Amino acid sequence: MKFCFAFPVILLVLVLPLTGCGNRSSARSAQELKQAFQAAGNEAAPATVSGTLSVKAQVDQVVSAIDKKEYVGAVAGLEDLRARQGLTDQQYQALANTMVKVQGQLAQAIASGDENAKKAGDLLRARQRR
Repeated sequence: MKFCFAFPVILLVLVLPLTGCGNRSSARSAQELKQAFQAAGNEAAPATVSGTLSVKAQVDQVVSAIDKKEYVGAVAGLEDLRARQGLTDQQYQALANTMVKVQGQLAQAIASGDENAKKAGDLLRARQRR
């Protein structure tokens, strides 16, 4: 049980230095995500897994959430995309890279005292426990 608690803390400590100064790396990450899904075609995976969103619409929604610093929406969208069948290795890698950057941004926002980020962190921790 101690491992379950320590792992997210260790992950944040390791990820935080990799995130740099924020916005430029998240913009690059979001662009990488868009390109990975465009390169393989927007419908490389089935059109619906969660609701009726196409892959392109879901990627656009995630990028928008990242730009607006809506951490819960960004992480939830990334997890939904990762659950799709038929993704390429490039797409999985782009999803993983983007997830690391978003979690790093969230950690920075929490460390700087952002109340919305703290709430988002609590919601995401609760979601991971399920």
